[in-house]
Amino acid sequence: MNLHQLSLNALDLSDQNDRPHDLLARVSVCLDRGKPDEALSLLAGPGTPWIQNARAVCQMRTGRPAEAAGILRRLVFEPSGLAMKQEVPAVFQANYATALLLEGNTDGFFSVFHAIRERGDPAVARIDAALRRWKRSMNAWQRIGSFFGTGGPSFTIDFTPGDLGSADQ
Repeated sequence: MNLHQLSLNALDLSDQNDRPHDLLARVSVCLDRGKPDEALSLLAGPGTPWIQNARAVCQMRTGRPAEAAGILRRLVFEPSGLAMKQEVPAVFQANYATALLLEGNTDGFFSVFHAIRERGDPAVARIDAALRRWKRSMNAWQRIGSFFGTGGPSFTIDFTPGDLGSADQ
């Protein structure tokens, strides 16, 4: 039996009375198995911000970025909607930017993503790496056109969207 099978056996996916950390571990197992709908079914009720972030990740992975963006907008922005919260985890911001991109809101993606201060967060670093790959894929004229918003290939992520992050951060 491998480590992944052991972790699946150790996590009973039917118990709804878990602490948030245990619940997030079960959601992570479902997502690793490629079962975002099953993971989403574990996330009933409003829950903590980390649970809400997990719900948004599941929404992105089931092809519902607008729902994900709605959840994450409330986590990332002040109630006025005009400014990002100062102490929100970078993974929430990165997920919100990703949901905007998946919705087709490229300008919103770049605006939110470039405002993230914690550049060392793994979710942020993953998007930074995808941006570098995208820029390297363009010729000089495409880069110039992209800079001015008049040409070049659109940026799309080349990885599975959404990151659960770690509530221990």
